[in-house]
Amino acid sequence: GPVSPVGPVSPVGPVSPVGTQAQLISKDSLKVADNAPVLFTNILNSDNNNIAYNSNTGEFVLSTPGLYFVSWTIANSDNQNATFSLNLSNSKNIRSVGPALSGQTTGSALINVINPDTKISLVNSSGQNINLTPDEVKANVVILSIMNS
Repeated sequence: GPVSPVGPVSPVGPVSPVGTQAQLISKDSLKVADNAPVLFTNILNSDNNNIAYNSNTGEFVLSTPGLYFVSWTIANSDNQNATFSLNLSNSKNIRSVGPALSGQTTGSALINVINPDTKISLVNSSGQNINLTPDEVKANVVILSIMNS
């Protein structure tokens, strides 16, 4: 019999978030100077071509406008009052939930990136140098691209 005409195309379903995870891993004693970025050493699970990392500057470059979720944890030693901020080019800084007294500073942010090639970095905003934990994993950040514009 005759072939029926092609029907309408269905809308695209939801897209799963993709992103990047980075860690600062070292057996050495390390500190992050005041107003300095965390320099991550290992990129894990980099499933997104829209997120690049510059290990010299500590900046992640978000090449595509859209909605991103960022979560971070910094393990500091000596129970210092540590505060870290997510610095965004062309925008305000987002501070951690700290200051932490328990040796761990955490934070998260939902950011709407409007400009291509927006740079973000995790910066010590404590007003003092922060000594990191003697443990091997000292910092972790996850950046998920939730929705591209």
